[in-house]
Amino acid sequence: MPVEAPKEDFVKKEISIEEAQNSAITRDVINSILPPRQYEKDGKWVIQYVSIHPATRGDVVKTQAQLDKELQINHALETGLCPIRSELYAQCFDEIIRQVAIDCSPRGLLLLKLRDELNMTINCYRSLYESALEWGVRKTSIEGDFKSKTKEENKSLKKEIEELKIKNNEMMEKIETMKKNYEEEIKEKKKHHQKEIEGLNNEINKLWEELRNMLVSK
Repeated sequence: MPVEAPKEDFVKKEISIEEAQNSAITRDVINSILPPRQYEKDGKWVIQYVSIHPATRGDVVKTQAQLDKELQINHALETGLCPIRSELYAQCFDEIIRQVAIDCSPRGLLLLKLRDELNMTINCYRSLYESALEWGVRKTSIEGDFKSKTKEENKSLKKEIEELKIKNNEMMEKIETMKKNYEEEIKEKKKHHQKEIEGLNNEINKLWEELRNMLVSK
C-alpha cells in the first residue's frame, strides 16, 4: 500500500471550521490541477503532494534563476519550436497556476482551463505540422514536381504556428493582468480591514477610558 508523505509541516494550533474547510478546498483544487506523484522510496510507495503554501518573493527570484539555468544547461533554443523550452515554461506556468489557486481557487481553475485549451491547440497544430511534413517528404520522394507545393504548405503551417504564438502571448498577458488586478484587490481589502481594526481599537480604548472615569468618580 502507498505511504502518504506529509502534506505540510504540522504545527499544533487552533483553527476555525471555516479555515479548515478552506484549507481542504485548496488542497482538493491543487490536487486536481497538479495531481500527487507516486514513487518508491526505501522499498515503500510514497505519495508526494504539491505544496499549498504561498510562494515568497525570494521563491520567485529563485525560480527565475533556476529557469534560466535549466534553459542554458539543456541548450534550449531561444526562438522557434523547442520541446525543452516548452517543457520548462510549462512547469513555470504550472507554478503560476498553483500560486493563483492558493489565493483564489476559482481563478486557479480558470487558468487550468486556459492551460489545457492552449495545450490542446498546440498539440493540434503540432499534429498538423508533423502530418504535413510527412506527407511532403513522401510526395517529394515520388515526384519532384510537388516540391514547390510542399514549400507552400510548410509556409502556411509556419504562419499558423506564428499566429498560435501570438495567441499564446495574448493569453499570457491576460493572465498577468488578472494576477496584477487580483493582487491590487487583495491589497485594498487588507488596507480596508486594517482601518476597521484600528477603528475598533480606538472605540475599545475610549470605552475603557469612560469606564475608568466612572469608577474614579464613584
